[in-house]
Amino acid sequence: GVFDENLNVGFRNNHGYGFSYSFAGYAPTNLGTNSIAANTDFIYTSNGSVLEKRSIVDASILQAVTIPNGLTTVDFGFSSVENGGLEVDSCGNVYVGSTNGVYKFDSNLNQIDVKTTPGIVYDLAINNNGEVVACGQGFVASLDLNACEPPLPECFECLELTPVGPFCPD
Repeated sequence: GVFDENLNVGFRNNHGYGFSYSFAGYAPTNLGTNSIAANTDFIYTSNGSVLEKRSIVDASILQAVTIPNGLTTVDFGFSSVENGGLEVDSCGNVYVGSTNGVYKFDSNLNQIDVKTTPGIVYDLAINNNGEVVACGQGFVASLDLNACEPPLPECFECLELTPVGPFCPD
């Protein structure tokens, strides 16, 4: 969802993934998964097996593609992501982790490259030099996917919040 400057809900859209409190290979934990990335044009989400391109305006699904060798399991009615990592670069390319590598898609979700990894990818990041770094089951790897640098942070007018206190007893 999104809030406006008065903290009113602009829209609320349930992604429908129904995640459990477990992540591949970690057993039940409260660890999160990197399953959302955005730029000024689109929001991208993943449930481990499907990559979705969503409207930046209302989060409706505009396009979806199956992640090659991506995996989501279902236990007790809840989904568990078996692989993870999702990033977007400043050129609009989307990078997603899988059970056997990192896949690069253009902004229209056409696959344009892949680099294999020695294990399941749990997360990935793009550094300022355009290097894609993936980590996962027993590895950390630098992958040459010709990434553009990460998008620059967008500046937003921040809310001026006045703290209410005292917070500590005298």
